[in-house]
Amino acid sequence: MADGQTLEAGSARESMSALATVQAHLGAHRWADAAQVLAALPSRQSSEQFQLNICRNLAAMKQFRPTVYQAILHASEPERYTVGAAASGHPTIFHRADDGSQVPLSPGNQPVAALSSTFASIKEPYQAGRAMAILGMGDGYLLKSCALNPPALAFGTQQAVYLLEPDAQAVLACMTIHDYTGADGPIEQERFIWCVGGEFMAAARECLIGEQYNPAPVIEVSQSPNSRQIGVQLKALLAEQFSLFKKNQASVSAYYAAIAREQWREVFGANPPRTPRVLLVTTRCSSVLQYSTRDAAEGFQAIGWEPRIFIEPKPHHAFSAAKIIEIVAEFQPDLIFQIDHLRSEWNELFPLQLPFVCWVQDHMSSLTNTAAGASVTSRDFLLCGMPGMYTDRFGYPARQFLQLPKLTRIPLRPASGRSDGDDLVYVSSASAVPRERAMEIVKGQSESSPARRILAGCCERMIAHYETGGSLPMIGSIEPLLAETEGEVGIAITDPEARRRTLETLFDRLNNALYRQQAMRWAKSIAGRHGLKLSVYGPGWDRNPEYASYARGTILYGEPLESLTRSSKINLVLEPTLNISHQRLLDALVAGGFCLIRHHPANVLFQNFLNFLTRHAPPSACTVGQVRAALAGESREAFERQLDGLAEYAVLGDPVTHMRGLRNSEILLDRPEALPNLSDVSFNSESEMEALVLSFLADEGKRREIARRQRIDVEARFSYAHGMKRVTAWIGNLLAEEGR
Repeated sequence: MADGQTLEAGSARESMSALATVQAHLGAHRWADAAQVLAALPSRQSSEQFQLNICRNLAAMKQFRPTVYQAILHASEPERYTVGAAASGHPTIFHRADDGSQVPLSPGNQPVAALSSTFASIKEPYQAGRAMAILGMGDGYLLKSCALNPPALAFGTQQAVYLLEPDAQAVLACMTIHDYTGADGPIEQERFIWCVGGEFMAAARECLIGEQYNPAPVIEVSQSPNSRQIGVQLKALLAEQFSLFKKNQASVSAYYAAIAREQWREVFGANPPRTPRVLLVTTRCSSVLQYSTRDAAEGFQAIGWEPRIFIEPKPHHAFSAAKIIEIVAEFQPDLIFQIDHLRSEWNELFPLQLPFVCWVQDHMSSLTNTAAGASVTSRDFLLCGMPGMYTDRFGYPARQFLQLPKLTRIPLRPASGRSDGDDLVYVSSASAVPRERAMEIVKGQSESSPARRILAGCCERMIAHYETGGSLPMIGSIEPLLAETEGEVGIAITDPEARRRTLETLFDRLNNALYRQQAMRWAKSIAGRHGLKLSVYGPGWDRNPEYASYARGTILYGEPLESLTRSSKINLVLEPTLNISHQRLLDALVAGGFCLIRHHPANVLFQNFLNFLTRHAPPSACTVGQVRAALAGESREAFERQLDGLAEYAVLGDPVTHMRGLRNSEILLDRPEALPNLSDVSFNSESEMEALVLSFLADEGKRREIARRQRIDVEARFSYAHGMKRVTAWIGNLLAEEGR
């Protein structure tokens, strides 16, 4: 018994000593040291736990948010807050009103129930990641829950959360019962914007007006007795922000209205009087386009332009019209450049006098409609690999299109090296399990829709076609299967545009995966027979049972992908498209890699047709009708046979116009093949692929020489600098025509 009493006495003395040490640290504002001592106590009473919370929070504030820390440390407001137990037993904060009454800051005196009710009321905008303003600290539960339960948003973007609290004592009180520290807490997370203390609105103004990448809050949640007054001040601040936006917009409009036509011609001319400026607009909400935009900016810089890229600097920042117009007012660009978006989508943000380039890289629904085509003005310029699709189907003005291929960034390559990596490497995002993708396509239609039955039947036919060894390399290849399905179900899609969209959906969403994975299946079999190392990179392959064992995760664009490409013995290019027009092939070749390519019919059909036009048709004949009028006899008959072979490419528009565009854009040249040694590295079956794989794996010198020839050819035609030079010269020519 005596020994037990001695131990207890010793433990008590140690605790008293520890608490004395804590008090010394607190007096010197050594919050982290005090927290370390408190955390080491073998047991803590609630008062000591509250002390630990405060110490941890203040230490984190001092490190990550020094301005807020100073506001809390020097708070001069009356101390109106005390900690107590809510009706539910959870700790909460009580506020002393002017009449002396104590009011719990947890609604209904039930913190957890109130929190559930709050999230239910803002569920939709919260899950969408809309910016949120918490008006007053309240009981502090909402702030912590927002930190621990962020909405799941694509592309690594984050929700912005503003805390607006004029009373720093309220923040200190909540820091007593909550631990806000750590990577998942609201102190360290940069997306939380703390506006605290007597200057809280000045801090909010700096965030929303001084830095307009921060999004204006859409969700407002009241949490304290001061919420109404805070809300009034926030509303006034947002009105000021809008007023500034309108002022900048008026300034921009006046600036561009004053520029004479001759000035535009000079800026886009061969010898501009000053350095031309281009603003390239992109977003973090893209896995590829932000990199294409960066590469385009480098291309502009290489030809003497000054580029500036608009992209959200941080994950919680917004794609803000207010910020863009602020940049336009300051930078005064001569050109706006954006991938996959038209000027009209900006709701008159950009003056019509300011040239605007839309580079069409994806056939998005916002682009593929007649209203989009009708919105194009004389200073809207479009770049596209298939302009005929847009002019013929959606009424875009042909004058505003430049047929432009995919371009590639010329990277820095090491002076020497060996391709001693994996034997076969494929990089692609086409990892969807075809049957699962087919189910998604069908479920996208209402159960009563006739299109649902047609799509379901056609998807089954396509999958069966591949299972028996067939392939569907072109959109037109799907047409017979669609017709068979319509006959079976007794329903036909008679509207031409609806029919085209159905074929495009089936080709892009299902056939893309079927075609690529068919060749992947060949590669898998070849690797198994010969003990080769096969690796596939890209999202989702680990979830595809057939290829999961070959999945190696994602690979970052730029140097990591370039290094992988150079080290791989054979890079596979398997896409259902004219091979020279595919981004992966271009990027792989300029990186210094060697590629084996699945042959596509367009390689031969397009090249032969272009060569025929070059030999037999006058250069001025740019449509089928004009060529027909110029030819007779055997040449005319041969021309018609060529057209029959291109019937499955009707989606591209007039084939003569398209081929002339391919030649003008240097996608194809007047020569036997689109790429040196293309036929030497192309396969159209598993047996052809196997023969090429074994032959080239045995001869690194041959791989290196073919890769060198192809790289030189691609660099000469498809660099971003070369492409942007063509674009600016073309725009300059069109501007020179104005007013004539």
